[in-house]
Amino acid sequence: MFSVVPIKCLHGCECNYNPLVKQNVYNCTAKNMTSLPNTIENGTTWFEMNHVNLSMLCGTYDFLSTLSVLDLKFCNISTLCEDFLPKHSNRFMTLDLRNNSLTKLPPKMASWKGGSLLISGNPFHCTCDLTWMGPWMLNGTTSSESGHAVPGSGHAVPDYKDALCHDRQRLGTPIYKLEAVDMDCYPQTLARWTVIVLACLGSGFILITVVIVVVTRRWNEIRWIVYKNFNKFIHQRGDNKVLDDDVIFDAFLSYR
Repeated sequence: MFSVVPIKCLHGCECNYNPLVKQNVYNCTAKNMTSLPNTIENGTTWFEMNHVNLSMLCGTYDFLSTLSVLDLKFCNISTLCEDFLPKHSNRFMTLDLRNNSLTKLPPKMASWKGGSLLISGNPFHCTCDLTWMGPWMLNGTTSSESGHAVPGSGHAVPDYKDALCHDRQRLGTPIYKLEAVDMDCYPQTLARWTVIVLACLGSGFILITVVIVVVTRRWNEIRWIVYKNFNKFIHQRGDNKVLDDDVIFDAFLSYR
């Protein structure tokens, strides 16, 4: 048998030392909070906040670098910002975001080396934007009996087998099985580049046409400007062939 040891706590939350996990646990579950606290008690290594309405995780929090577990299940989180995860951490952190409202993750998650992520129970929309997640989720396979990733295992998502697509077309498909070829992502990319190339060609054609029209309508003015500024006479059909480019004229007349 073991008993938790209560310790001083802020924000009306419950704090204690749990000898089972040998960590100071900061528990704000079911509190009337809509964001993470800016500060928590020093020495806290396990932060738990469930059944609140956080909506999004954005911005930086200094205390994240000292945590080994950040448990945010059932918090109605629909947005995870790229700047939320700490770039430098003193511990290998497990971020538990199970059973929230996430439909996608920021691609920069793939480069986060500070810990692991639990994401099952979220309504992911499996589009071509999520094909990067498969290889990332399979980066390692070792996890502890508690379900949290083992430090140094390199495992990005311990519950990867339970992270499923929730859009109608791929309902129930494990995200790690998504393939860009099966989802016709390459044709979409080709079509996108085809549109870009055609747009560039069309713009070039329009530009050339405008230039030709302007030169045709202002041909005599252009000849006069060239002669005035460079002392060069531009010949055209019907000009007197005895005219010499080096001849200096007192006047230059044109007519239609």
